Amino acid sequence: MPAVRSSRSRPPSTAARFPARASGPPARAGAPSVKIDKSFSEVLEDSDGAFFLSAYARRDRLVLLGDFSYSASSKDGLVPPGVPAEGRLHQRSLRLATGLCVHQDERIAVDLLAGLRHWSVDYRDRGTRVDATLAGPLIGASWRF
Repeated sequence: MPAVRSSRSRPPSTAARFPARASGPPARAGAPSVKIDKSFSEVLEDSDGAFFLSAYARRDRLVLLGDFSYSASSKDGLVPPGVPAEGRLHQRSLRLATGLCVHQDERIAVDLLAGLRHWSVDYRDRGTRVDATLAGPLIGASWRF
């Protein structure tokens, strides 16, 4: 097999979309819903911090990848009819996968991957705490061209 440098030197293709706004009616059992309609700059203003780390490695046909993200935000103020309110939201996600390169030539390389993902959200306000967790298998493909 001839040496192929162009497809090995590039990271895998990834699609990402960042929202320009945050909107929606979050609801809490037994409480009135609150409408949220914020610009991206207002969302950043309420952010307490965020972190994203991604790693990708390959050796011969073996491929390893993983990423970790964390974000936290909080807000306090008054809700109708003037009652003080505050809330905090923490989000964490972890993805780990391994796989094999199933096709590689001068123009493109294709990898098939399998692994695990874990995602959790922790929400707190003055009287409520909600924890949600999602964990499960991950099956995917990546390509470099």
